[in-house]
Order: sequence, then C-alpha cells, then structure tokens
Amino acid sequence: MQLKRRILLILLLAMALLVGALTLTGWLGEQRWQQRYNDALLQNQRIAWDKLQSEQLENLEAVARRLLESPDFQNVRDPQATTRIEALLARTVREASPGMRIDVLSPRGSLLATTETSLDPQPMAEIGWIQRAHSMDEEVQSLIQLAPQRYEWVKIIGFDHGAIAIGQDVAPHLSALSDYLGGRIFLSNMRGAYTIGTDAGVLKNLVPDVPVRTPRALIETVGEGELQGHALQIISQPVRNFDQRVVGALVWVQDVTASHRSDRLFNALSLAAALCFAAMLVLVIALYVHHALEPLKRSVNVLKALSNGRIDAALDDGDEDSEDEAGAIARGVVAIRTELLNLDTLRQERVRTRVQQERLIRDQLRTLADSLDPTSREEILSAL
Repeated sequence: MQLKRRILLILLLAMALLVGALTLTGWLGEQRWQQRYNDALLQNQRIAWDKLQSEQLENLEAVARRLLESPDFQNVRDPQATTRIEALLARTVREASPGMRIDVLSPRGSLLATTETSLDPQPMAEIGWIQRAHSMDEEVQSLIQLAPQRYEWVKIIGFDHGAIAIGQDVAPHLSALSDYLGGRIFLSNMRGAYTIGTDAGVLKNLVPDVPVRTPRALIETVGEGELQGHALQIISQPVRNFDQRVVGALVWVQDVTASHRSDRLFNALSLAAALCFAAMLVLVIALYVHHALEPLKRSVNVLKALSNGRIDAALDDGDEDSEDEAGAIARGVVAIRTELLNLDTLRQERVRTRVQQERLIRDQLRTLADSLDPTSREEILSAL
C-alpha cells in the first residue's frame, strides 16, 4: 500500500476515533445533566407533595382537637354518648371540605362511631396505629389506600377511651398540586396502574405502568390516542404510610413535546455539524498530503527509472529548491542522476578511446603487412 494511502487511512481512523470520543463525551455530559435535571424534578415533586400532605394533616389535626374539646365528646362510655357523637361527627363533616371521614375507635380498634355510610364500614386505621395513639398519646398520621380507587390522609389522635381517626380524600386536592407543579398528577397502586388523579380519561390509557418502589424520570412518546406523537415526561416516586411501607406511587406527567423535539433537532444538527467539520478537515488534510507528497512521488519515479538505466528521467523544475524533506530527497536524486550521467559519459569516452586504439593498431599492422613478402603478409592479414 502506498504511503499516501496509509497516511490517509490513519487520518480517517484518527478522525473517526476523535468524532466518536467527542460524541461519547457529549452523550455522557448530556446524561449527567439530564440526571441532575431529573433529580431536581423529583425533589420539586417531593417538596410539593410533602407540603400539601402536611397542610391537610394539620387541618385534620385541628378538626380532631376541636372534636376532642367538644362537650358532646365527653363520657364516651355513656350509652347515650354514641348518638351525641354521631350527630357531632355528621355536623363536623358537613361543615368540612368534601371527602372527609371521621372514625371514633376503641383501644382495640373497633368502631364506636363513624361517618361512613356503607353497610359494613371498616376502620381507616390499623390496630397497631390505634394502640400506639391510645397508649402512648402519640399522634399517628399516614397515607392509606382505603379502596381500589381511593387514597386518604389519616390523622389518629388518642384519648382516654380510645382514639379518633380523621381521613381526608386525596383526589380533590391533586388539582392544587397539578396547578403548582404544572402538568397532570395521579396516584398509582402497588401494581403501577392508575387509581386517582387529574385528567383520568387521558392518563389512564396513555401512561404505562410505572415502577412503584423506585423513583424514576423518563420521557415516553405516545403512539396512539388524542396525544399521538406527543412526548410525555413521567416523574414517579413511591409514597409511604406511617410504617414506611410503600402504598403506591405519585406520578407527575408533563407534555414536553416542543422541548423534546427541539432537543432532538439540536442533537441531530450538532452531530451533522461535527460530521461535516470532520469530513471537511479530512478533505483539506488529504489535499495537503497529496500536494506535499507529489514531489516525493516524482523523486521515487525518477529513482525507479534510474535504477532501470533510464538516465534521461528528470525531476520537475523547482523540486530540489524546496526546504522540506521532499526537497532534500529531490536534491539527493539530482546528485545521483548527475553521478550516473558522469559515469555514463566516462564509459562512453573509454569506449571511444578503445575503438580508436584498435583502429590505429589495425592500420599499423596493415602498413607493416604491406612491407613484407606476400606469404608473411597473408599470415598477418589472416590474424587481423
């Protein structure tokens, strides 16, 4: 393989490695930036959720304190107390925000009174939480999944004869969280499926099942429905109850189609610009190498011709005037050609001298033969 081709091949390989390294570096940098951005989104989501949850639990605690201080809530063991307490609870629920439920529980976890109207209501709180709230006068608060399509915040406060548990439906308050964060908010169950949230008709069928136990941020492109072709950014992280058990996942969905397309276009243009720059650089260097190696190629061709005996081969004018390595080689080739020309001239001169000497000897012998008798002359002429 010619030197020029080897140099160009090495150059192409070096440029390919350089472009690959720059592309990899850019991709890693983009991934690192994306990870930081996702972490910031997860943190914002967590802060907003904690703030909303804290506000609702504070409201529930205030309601619970008012109930415990009410005269109608005294003497819970009195047979007439149940009627008074149920009326008090009903009045409190009517005056409170929608979705509130209140349970009065015994220390063993049985319902003494409740605002739940179903046929067989079950306590909102686990027996362990009730016992801890009753025996240790500890405030227990938690997020629970009360039904397949219902999550509630629950505040449990113990008193002398049991505990009071106040629950608030989460669903009506997710719109406030959505307004604060932007986009759509929903809660998924332990299987990662949609349960409650904003825009149920859109999200329920479009958003894939999300991981419940680990935080995650990703961008999914919708393949069907009214949002077909849109890019959705899905931010999800687990939500836990009082015992730190995961009870679902909080999911934040934003339509980032415009920014996603802009980022993809920018990445494509950046890659195309890098490839064009690399191609132009390779072309310029290839032309320079071709121009720089052309005198060397001519020197090699002249050397090859001289080795084959063609001493008429010569370099172009000015090749030996160059100050680089090609010029030094050209001057060496000129020196070799000059020596070969001198050697050829010397050899031709020697040949001419020998021919002249032979002719002189023959003439002298012919003159000598003419001066001899016929017999001797014939012998000399035969020898000549």
